[in-house]
Amino acid sequence: MIFVLANQLLTGQQLNFDVTGNWNYIIPANDIIEAGNDFSGTYASAANQISASIYLNGGWLGFWWNYFINYSWQVEVTKLDIDWDPNILIYIRRTGNGAGYGGGNYISGGNSYMQLTNANQQFFQGAQARMNVPVQLQLRDISVTMPAKTYSTTIVYTITSTF
Repeated sequence: MIFVLANQLLTGQQLNFDVTGNWNYIIPANDIIEAGNDFSGTYASAANQISASIYLNGGWLGFWWNYFINYSWQVEVTKLDIDWDPNILIYIRRTGNGAGYGGGNYISGGNSYMQLTNANQQFFQGAQARMNVPVQLQLRDISVTMPAKTYSTTIVYTITSTF
């Protein structure tokens, strides 16, 4: 009877992936060095502009499930252009590990900038609960030949898990 009850409790588990933060950046006018030259350098968000958390949701027992259920996960990223110039390159990286919970927890990958494209790419992976993983964005190849306007894209995160 205990096995059946435990099995029913475990099958109801759901992996949550919470992402908070966004980045709105206005390039300062004084970044234009002189007419005919591109903007200077690259533009990076704060190192913790975005925060990602991965954990089991199990109601009042949710936090404790992370200590008793072994699971691993993988995060993929892609961008969904809303109004975006294809010459502007956007990069993403993980700048820290966040806090891990549960036995055997780890996080790996995603420490170096990778260019976001319109296709899913592996970003980082790990096991067990991981809270407040800091993520940074970077813009490259912005040119004065691009129209002055607001450009917009959405980053889509996809998580897959194995229990």
